[in-house]
Amino acid sequence: MVKAQDTTFVRSFYQGTTVHVPNGKKWKIEQAFISANDGYNIKISQHYFNEFYASNEKLVIPYYCAEMELLDKRSSVYFLVTIKESDF
Repeated sequence: MVKAQDTTFVRSFYQGTTVHVPNGKKWKIEQAFISANDGYNIKISQHYFNEFYASNEKLVIPYYCAEMELLDKRSSVYFLVTIKESDF
C-alpha cells in the first residue's frame, strides 16, 4: 500500500525536552534550528540527534549546543525540529 500523504512535520521544543516516538512509528530528524524568538533561526548540526528513532524510543532535545553562542538571549531558546514520520 502506497501512501500519498507527506508525513513530515515541524515541532517546537524547549531545550532539554524529552519526547517519546509514538507506538508503531519511526522518526527521522530532517533538520533542526534554534531560535530565541527574535525572528532569526539558526540551523544546528545533525550530530545532536540519532539517525532514526524507533517506536517508543526517547528523543532528547539538547539542553545546550555550540550554536547557542550566536544568540543574544540564551535563556529562552527553543528548537524547531523537522521530523519525517513513517510506519515501523
